[in-house]
Amino acid sequence: MKPHLSVFTAVLAAFWISPGLQAQDPVDPSPEIETGEISVDAVTPTWETQKQARTIELVLPAPRGVIVDRHGRPLVQNRVAYQPAVRFPVDRGVLSASEILAFAQSRIARVNELLGSAWSVDDADISKHYENRRWVPLPFGDVLSDTAVSVLKEHPENGVELHASYLRHYPRKAFAPHVLGYVKRTGGPPTGALSNADPYYDHYDGVLGLELSFNRELRGVDGKLNLLFNSRGEKTAEEILVRPRQGHTVVTTLDADMQALAEDALKRQVRRGALVVVDVRTGEILALASWPVWDLNDFIPRITPERFDKLQNDPRNPFFASAFQGTYPPASTFKVVMCLGMLRDGLSPDRKFNCAPAIRYGKISFPNWHSGHEGPMGMRMAIARSCNTYFYQAGQVVGSGPLIEQALLMGFGKPTGIPISEASGLIPTNSYMIDKTGREMTSGHIANFVIGQGFTQATPLQVAQAMAGIGNGQVIPHAHLIKQVQDVDNAVLQPFSPNPIASLNINPDLLDQVRKGMVDVVHSGHGTGKGGYVSGVKMAAKTGTGQWIKAKRQNVAWFSGYLPADAPRFAFAALYEGSPGQGLSGGAQAAPIVRQFFRDLYSKKDAPIWTEAGGGTTSGGSTQADDAEDSSARKTQPSSSQPKPSEPAPQAKPVEEEPKKKGLFNRLRGIFGRRS
Repeated sequence: MKPHLSVFTAVLAAFWISPGLQAQDPVDPSPEIETGEISVDAVTPTWETQKQARTIELVLPAPRGVIVDRHGRPLVQNRVAYQPAVRFPVDRGVLSASEILAFAQSRIARVNELLGSAWSVDDADISKHYENRRWVPLPFGDVLSDTAVSVLKEHPENGVELHASYLRHYPRKAFAPHVLGYVKRTGGPPTGALSNADPYYDHYDGVLGLELSFNRELRGVDGKLNLLFNSRGEKTAEEILVRPRQGHTVVTTLDADMQALAEDALKRQVRRGALVVVDVRTGEILALASWPVWDLNDFIPRITPERFDKLQNDPRNPFFASAFQGTYPPASTFKVVMCLGMLRDGLSPDRKFNCAPAIRYGKISFPNWHSGHEGPMGMRMAIARSCNTYFYQAGQVVGSGPLIEQALLMGFGKPTGIPISEASGLIPTNSYMIDKTGREMTSGHIANFVIGQGFTQATPLQVAQAMAGIGNGQVIPHAHLIKQVQDVDNAVLQPFSPNPIASLNINPDLLDQVRKGMVDVVHSGHGTGKGGYVSGVKMAAKTGTGQWIKAKRQNVAWFSGYLPADAPRFAFAALYEGSPGQGLSGGAQAAPIVRQFFRDLYSKKDAPIWTEAGGGTTSGGSTQADDAEDSSARKTQPSSSQPKPSEPAPQAKPVEEEPKKKGLFNRLRGIFGRRS
């Protein structure tokens, strides 16, 4: 019997439905089923009298649904994969037990000869399979490459078959692995006696990321396949009794271009770090990048022990998602949040405090990052210069209550709610401080709190969400990762358009002082974030450098804000994890990450993000200034509109387009991805 694809041709023909199709461009969900090389008419009329003839009803595991970006581009899909398999003669009287072993081993040896491989199957496993499951093929070896498939098809061998199945495929390889997640085999053909309702090939379930969170939606509905074999073990008929129904399509808010640019910026500039970009207007997460990353395809169909050990033992901990699982002192990026609390409590932005080199509270001296005396400053200048001693004094005037309230209002101290395991961060409320220290915040605690140090912890995602609120100017939009879930018939099953977290509720004229200070950070001669400057775009931002792991003298650098400053659309937060003992500043290490990202994004004039409503490419008014640094960690410190949910995503397209070819399998490549 030559290698053939008849079973899976029939199965796959039932899935001639492209995921994520637009509602106005439907595809017939019930195309004619192709039965492959053997038609129903080929059934011999005497099969019922043949003792070894067998009819079997097997389960066809449904292909998992796909995960796409906001423009319908596939981030996760399926591919058709093949393994070599031995097809046994069924009639026990034809061959003895020893002849069966010789039959199987000779076929395995022939495949190894053709492919230059060294696969093997124990005699005990061959005998067990023949005794219990000889009506179905015995797969062996690894998933075959396209070249290997062609070789076996060109050299047909009696008793050798190509056994097809679906495998998960991540077309962009090492791309957003912490967000997308991966799957593992959770059920497949058993080894015992063949029974009706056995699966024909493996089941896979999500174990991480969106693959896990949306496992129920992605898994689909299994089908049923009826197979008929004659006494010689030849398949004489096949019929799909129930068509498998592919799982739903999960449409993320991510923009594939922006995610790729974010990961590239991190790759070039950090050992470990994160970059998050959020739509100021809606809270949709456009990029959620942690570095380092790894290729999700390494886990399909299974990861090798050597590869897993290498990832597991990597000191950079690539499995850890810094963007939403890492908690860090927000450092001076937190100062703009504190400004809003001060303004809402009645502090005038014009009130000046001396920007001294240090201020003592109790027995502890709290330093400024700058060693000299910089004189009296109002709020706008204090933001631009990131003057710690201004904020120490302003915080004492306002007190802990309004400042804590403002931080909680803007989403700090609790998860954003994305459907992936994320960290909560920490805002040290007075009740927390009583439990922790036996008393409410003291003057020293307030001094630490207003500069984003002490007990305060935040994720880059939380910081970006807060910056979206400042850029929005009206509400704190709820950062979210999913636009909707669709079925294969294009119906939107689950729209996601969460309400804003809260109203910003601040006088626009007062808010404008904070925003102007953030613009000065990048565009004035005295700003600390000129390293983030992007030509042709006015940016509002804040630098930050914080003590992270004090025992290791390990700091973090931040750069967060929004742009264009005059018509805000993108909020961002970049984090740079320093090595032990490394001197950092937000302007020197974190700001260039953002600069590279937006420089590259604004140069991609044809990127789909610019065709969305409200997407301009430039905003004037920027002026270049000399470089400056925010080196606050060098001193020792004590310890709106919502998106429309009813529109299906654009049609999902393969990452790599191929010339159109005749034949079902070539068409299926465009749906489920390319074979490797």
